[in-house]
Amino acid sequence: MVPSEPVDIKQLITKLDSKDLFIRGQVVDELVKIGAPAVEPLIRALRDESPVVKAYALEALKEITGENLGQEPFEWERWWEENGEYFLKRHAESGEKE
Repeated sequence: MVPSEPVDIKQLITKLDSKDLFIRGQVVDELVKIGAPAVEPLIRALRDESPVVKAYALEALKEITGENLGQEPFEWERWWEENGEYFLKRHAESGEKE
């Protein structure tokens, strides 16, 4: 079995601003598949200038975390500070792959 290529989360996030709705949908799906390792970059994406990037980042965050903390990056940053270590540990223990 050939190991999969490492996923560049930052590159995926830049594609959230694509004019192509299909591409944006695929990117969100990929970020959701990545799971916990994508959370912190997605939180940073909530500060992006583009409302499209923000909206898709928010949807991915809700899907990955099961939380609905709204659009304010501060709320997500606080949640991540309090829960991120546990969330990443749980992700690693569950055997999820990046």
